[in-house]
Amino acid sequence: MAEESNANVDGAYEEKGLEGSSSESVPPGTTISRVKLLDTMVDTFLQKLVAAGSYQRFTDCYKRFYQLQPEMTQRIYDKFITQLQASIREEISEIKEEGNLEAVLNALDKVVEEGKARKEPAWRPSGIPEKDLHSAMAPYLLQQRDTLQRRVQKQEAENQQLAEAVLAGRRQVEELQLQVQARQQAWQALHREQRELVAVLREPE
Repeated sequence: MAEESNANVDGAYEEKGLEGSSSESVPPGTTISRVKLLDTMVDTFLQKLVAAGSYQRFTDCYKRFYQLQPEMTQRIYDKFITQLQASIREEISEIKEEGNLEAVLNALDKVVEEGKARKEPAWRPSGIPEKDLHSAMAPYLLQQRDTLQRRVQKQEAENQQLAEAVLAGRRQVEELQLQVQARQQAWQALHREQRELVAVLREPE
């Protein structure tokens, strides 16, 4: 009795899920979000999947078992369909989460809605590939050229600063060398004077 009750619950749930997943009538001109369209596509797919794997086909595949246990066959079929739908929905939910599909689709809806409010005409090809390529690439190339020029100017300024720093360092080294030479010469002169003084002191009177 418990098994039959569970089977009836599964079957009722299945019928309710199929009926609830049917697409509602939408007034003309109404914009439907892409997330809702994706959910509707999934529901439609599941409906067609259940229709393709009907109970009649299921019993045809397991005819002998169905003849022996028709009620058990019905319960197995209901449970199989319920678990199949749940598994598919779970897989699709994981794909939506991994790819962040809801955020992407909502952003796409926003872009489309913002595009509807634009008054200027959208870009259209002229039919001349060279002209279209030039009109599309010229702003980008000009922007890249300006960016490269700014980088070159910045690099040149940094190189100039480095060159000035090197020259300043060289001048400091030259000044230090001159100071060292001057001190060395002064020390040598002092040393000569000391030796001459010692020699004078050693001379006999």
